[in-house]
Amino acid sequence: MVIDQCRARERIIFEKMVHSRKSQQPMTQQTLFPKTIGLNAGDYQVCLEMMEELEQLGFDIRDFGNQSIVIHGLPAEIHVSEEQVTHILEMIIEQYKSLQGEIDLGYSEKIARSAARTSAIGYGRQLTVLEIKELTDQLFACTNPNHTPSGKLIVKIIELGELDNHFKA
Repeated sequence: MVIDQCRARERIIFEKMVHSRKSQQPMTQQTLFPKTIGLNAGDYQVCLEMMEELEQLGFDIRDFGNQSIVIHGLPAEIHVSEEQVTHILEMIIEQYKSLQGEIDLGYSEKIARSAARTSAIGYGRQLTVLEIKELTDQLFACTNPNHTPSGKLIVKIIELGELDNHFKA
């Protein structure tokens, strides 16, 4: 079994966010220092439109005026350093804008997908044995562990014979 760790984490974060939203009890991890972010006019408007939904997913974001917002906290599912907070919000806005054409998606699902995709583990990071176990346990507790919210494959089972064929001389 081969598992794409980035896609697995995306699925896990997405389902946790959707669950938090449905239960109306989002868990927020406060930042040590609030982060003020200046945005261009278009991104600022998108952020204002998303603000209530972001709060329901666990973001603690406030309008600071003058095309700026302040981030006081992130959903507990999102594990990033203080330096990455600005990047996370900017990427969520970009991901959200890229999903605007997806008419079959609800507003909150677009935002949850954007946040999950943005904050998933990057490729190339080696996981410890404990992290692998936690990741697989959380993945297989998901309602759909085989695909990302956008439908990309997460898990591939490769038969031993198929694997042998790749390495025969």
